[in-house]
Amino acid sequence: MSTSAKPTRKPKRRAPSRAGVKRTFTVVIEKDPEGGYVGSVAELPGCHTQGETLRELRANVKEAIALYLEDSDPAIPLPVFVKVERVEV
Repeated sequence: MSTSAKPTRKPKRRAPSRAGVKRTFTVVIEKDPEGGYVGSVAELPGCHTQGETLRELRANVKEAIALYLEDSDPAIPLPVFVKVERVEV
């Protein structure tokens, strides 16, 4: 009695998903002149939010990042953050 093994198929390659992948982002936090704080994510152009307290801002930043990544095309690589510099003028 002969058993034939089924040939294994290679899975189709998809663009890498950003869901479920833990990443660290750089957030620039500024004091809002009208009260509260504003946070901008350096690696995600246009990704910014605000909060009355730093705790609220942190929660809002995490939500903003999640929404940004959910709406972004995983085939397009995210910009790579290099560093923050202070410049005296």
